[in-house]
Amino acid sequence: MANELENLFNAGWCEIASRSSLIADVDLSGIEPAKPGEAGEDPCTARPLPVLDHMNAALKAARAAELAGLAEALTAALPDVVWSQNQGYVKQGLNTDFINGYAYAALSTPEGPIRRAAPLSGFILLAPGVHYPPHHHAPREVYLPMTCASWQLDSGDWFDVRPGQIIYHESWQVHATRTLDEPFLAFVAWLDAADRNSIKWA
Repeated sequence: MANELENLFNAGWCEIASRSSLIADVDLSGIEPAKPGEAGEDPCTARPLPVLDHMNAALKAARAAELAGLAEALTAALPDVVWSQNQGYVKQGLNTDFINGYAYAALSTPEGPIRRAAPLSGFILLAPGVHYPPHHHAPREVYLPMTCASWQLDSGDWFDVRPGQIIYHESWQVHATRTLDEPFLAFVAWLDAADRNSIKWA
């Protein structure tokens, strides 16, 4: 278990580092590779999530794009990856279509499986036809899309994002995501320590 999760963490950050020129003003120097034996057991338990029915389609699309290596690392680690949902989203009563079409897999958090205060990193999966509503948070955030989606920053126009493109959110910058006819899969990280329940809806 540990080796696959550590390899997955390192693969995600290697892909971001290889594209660091796209976010030249963002300091990523503090991101240390996961070391053998660093990953432990993830204490959270997952319940069945409908969006996971789209995982194979998302991985297939990612393999066809330029992030095939990261897709393969995720595939190898899938038996050990725990998919869950931000309980703040559920408690706040977000619409059922979003809740059923969303899942997050944590890799590095204070609780594990790779124990880090920062970055808080992992993977997000959205089903086709899902709108991730406008929101913001204090930590700076980096997205590495593995499949296509549509994005909005602040109150600007929506724009398409492609696999391998870096999306960077400044602290408290409002952002939203929409999927069309394919699922959206991405490696995502908060660069600063924070509670994932601290997300605010715009």
